[in-house]
Amino acid sequence: ESLAASCLTNIGFYHSIKGNHKTAVRFFKSALNAAKKSRNKRVSAICMINFGVISQAENDYDAAAEYYEKALEIAEEIGDRRDIAVSLINIGNIRCHKAEYDEALNCCMKALEISKEIGHKRGISDWMVEIGEIYIKKGDTAEAADYFKRALAIAEEIGYKYCEANCMKGFGNIRIREADYEKALDYYGQALKLYEESGSAAEAESMKKTIGE
Repeated sequence: ESLAASCLTNIGFYHSIKGNHKTAVRFFKSALNAAKKSRNKRVSAICMINFGVISQAENDYDAAAEYYEKALEIAEEIGDRRDIAVSLINIGNIRCHKAEYDEALNCCMKALEISKEIGHKRGISDWMVEIGEIYIKKGDTAEAADYFKRALAIAEEIGYKYCEANCMKGFGNIRIREADYEKALDYYGQALKLYEESGSAAEAESMKKTIGE
């Protein structure tokens, strides 16, 4: 049952990233049932995270928040610090969407600290980007730029092109905020190239729309 739960989760995740949300939910529900039977709480937490991601993608932020809180509760119960960090970041995203920026920062800072403690460099770089984007929304572009620079240094060190792309996008967002549109386009162009190199088709397509291609 435990192996089945993991396999069903992977299939659900595949459908989720393809945008097949109904199919993904069906597999995640099956995975959750199998996880409960095998008492695999980590898979249960992952399913809750994925339910939240799908709800968020469908603009049901209240439902997403509930799923992320459940995921956090399970992750804390079993002491899975990586999933605790992911859940905190996701809760932070919901807070940010609701313009609760201080609460969002608090969640993301906690996640960043956890990732530093466990030495998860991808997490560190990803969470720094998240924090940078929140600072942009707060109007503090200098602090945002500092976080993007630190994230970029780590991403380049570990060869994490997806995060490098997110950093370039972040620098572009700062330039948009500062009305430097020519420089923003330059950063967005670099982001597009990196998204394509990392195989991130959805992000590349979104960036093309932003640029106006």
